[in-house]
Amino acid sequence: MRYGARVRSPPLLLTTSTVFAEASQLIKYHELNYINGSLSRTDFLSLVFYYPPLRYVNENVSEKSKILMIGSQMGYDLQRFYVADITWESTPWRRLLLKADTPDGVRDEMKAKGITHVIYSPELYVFSTNTGSLGIASADVGSGRPDYYEQWRNWTTFEEFKAKYLEPIYKDQPGRYTVFLLR
Repeated sequence: MRYGARVRSPPLLLTTSTVFAEASQLIKYHELNYINGSLSRTDFLSLVFYYPPLRYVNENVSEKSKILMIGSQMGYDLQRFYVADITWESTPWRRLLLKADTPDGVRDEMKAKGITHVIYSPELYVFSTNTGSLGIASADVGSGRPDYYEQWRNWTTFEEFKAKYLEPIYKDQPGRYTVFLLR
């Protein structure tokens, strides 16, 4: 190969794999049916992993409800006021734990904030405890704690709280998301 000659196979390989991935997604999610109007927006979104619990809430929960999302970060199509858990650190849950000394206090604080329901998915906690944390709160060097300690603590405190104060009202088919009513 002479100096300055271009190698064409990597760009071709990259382009081909990108086109293949996009074509696969078009077929899997019936995107062309949505684009041409033969598939409704609601039916199209129902194919997306996070939408079924949001659809349940939109169709079955009072418009005055306020939702706390824990481990569930996709609230784009939720048509209720919500507080989202937007980081690895479960910030809204940690704030509730800091404001209240007891599980009863956490429940009372949630009610005072108008929270009526919780959408919960443990997958983020499971992932972070299996792989280690990427969050800044976990950089507790020298403490002897694993790097996922904060996520583990949030997960365990929420699981305990859930058993005592939340009533499951919906669970999606794969079992990823559960919608709870605050008792």
